[in-house]
Amino acid sequence: MTNRLTTRDDILGAFSVEPSNDRRTLERYLREYPEHSSALIDLAQQIDLISNSESSELDAEDDALINAAWTKHELAFRPASVDLLSSLSVEKQREIARSLLIPRQVMTALRDGRILFSSIPKTFLRKFAEALSSTLEDLTSALSGPRLAVAKSYKADEKPADTGQISLEQALIDAGVDAETRGQILDEVA
Repeated sequence: MTNRLTTRDDILGAFSVEPSNDRRTLERYLREYPEHSSALIDLAQQIDLISNSESSELDAEDDALINAAWTKHELAFRPASVDLLSSLSVEKQREIARSLLIPRQVMTALRDGRILFSSIPKTFLRKFAEALSSTLEDLTSALSGPRLAVAKSYKADEKPADTGQISLEQALIDAGVDAETRGQILDEVA
């Protein structure tokens, strides 16, 4: 270096753009600018830290954090889970209803959000999610989410009134499910 730099920022800037920021370069700057020794040492450590982190491989913990963040990102951009139930074909609804030991009208009530979510046992929810080839979280979101106004056709003179939500047990009773089968569905403990 032929010209002596005068300001701290100029000295640190010159050090940072040196072709090599090794020990010898640092010692030279420390000899020429002892008044800025702590700032030069700090900068050298930061440069070393950055250069070492760029060349190192990710460890298992870093991979896990990245994967968790990516999964969270993917879930945020999934289509609405309400479609999970409304897009089922009639045949698929029948198949799922049979596997869950419930009549189709209870399946329809679940699909339409007429069943009070808090009345559904966890084991039933797990079996339901499995039958849908879905996650428990997606099914929970679909069943506990806001009820959508569904346009229904009817043959009465007046539009049918929304009767509100009922418990799963009441839906099973209304559908004529025998006490033993109701017990199998409702008495399961998660």
